[in-house]
Amino acid sequence: MKRTIPCIILLFSMQCLFAQPVLNNNLNFALGDKYRIDGYNDVTIIDPGGPGGNQVWDFEVINGQDFFEGVTAICVDPAITPFVDSTGAAGANIAIKPFESDHGSYQYYTSGSDARELLAMGWYQAGNTSFSNYLNSYTDLQFPLAFGDDFEFDTEMLMYSVDMSYYVMRDSGHVSVEADAWGAITTPVATHPNVLRLKTTSVIHSWYRYDIGEPWNYLGEFTDISYNWYASDIKVPVLTIMEFLFDKENKGMYSVHYLAEYEFPTGIESLENEDFRMYPNPAKTFVNVVNGDGCPVEDIIIYNLQGQEMLRQNARNGRMDVSDLKPGCYFMELRAKKNIMTRKLLIQ
Repeated sequence: MKRTIPCIILLFSMQCLFAQPVLNNNLNFALGDKYRIDGYNDVTIIDPGGPGGNQVWDFEVINGQDFFEGVTAICVDPAITPFVDSTGAAGANIAIKPFESDHGSYQYYTSGSDARELLAMGWYQAGNTSFSNYLNSYTDLQFPLAFGDDFEFDTEMLMYSVDMSYYVMRDSGHVSVEADAWGAITTPVATHPNVLRLKTTSVIHSWYRYDIGEPWNYLGEFTDISYNWYASDIKVPVLTIMEFLFDKENKGMYSVHYLAEYEFPTGIESLENEDFRMYPNPAKTFVNVVNGDGCPVEDIIIYNLQGQEMLRQNARNGRMDVSDLKPGCYFMELRAKKNIMTRKLLIQ
């Protein structure tokens, strides 16, 4: 069921104590994950606050010139996306694309037990299609990540204009990430009592060229700072403040994005530790699900590779009729009271 974040405004005293969150690999993206980001551009007055523990951030009201409502995004198999033949997409196990259209922004991620990494990005639109490939992956998150932890990496990206058939932009530099604060945050749509803030500082050198065969033109060095607030069970930041230090008056300019709507499986690790059997696999007509007594499955949902729900049923008898599904690869989602697990299913 889609969860639209309710607007809940809680009053916290400065003496309140919150649990310190830890980010683990349950934040890796999975097929069918959906979310929407809204926000404001051209924000000139906002204070991310300083580092430290037991913080209280109130961003219920954001004074911005340019509000935007984002497009719902969905996680799909990279093999069904327009950039499947590119090097970056070939190494990814999740692609994020617009939910209701093939046109727009694409991101390609690989997920592991110790990191979530961005490999490539694309923009798909007639007459304006481009693809950006990271020559070394951009480390989105490391696991586990707690207050006081930090990591850093070098980055280099090449942007290829599909329409013009040559590389048009190159960025390279250094990125440092520090989990510098934790506490409770109120966004324009919700209050989250236990979040970890990641401060990311990027020092990037940028080049551009105007035509194929021309030399690269150096645009300069740019330092950008962003603050991302993560809850330990939500896969994207609940709020992001990006500070750009290149405006002509040198006053600083901000862009503020916040999570408006999401549908994420959570608790994957704990469910996988239970005693589950799913058979036969490959299947033709029926699939049986047998699990241990500690965490019984309540619902079974089958998705295709595009993340679309194909079948759903209550798991009382642990047996699902799949005879109406066409042969191919699917994903079976097993839902318990507080946990979700996804397994690959082949239909013959």
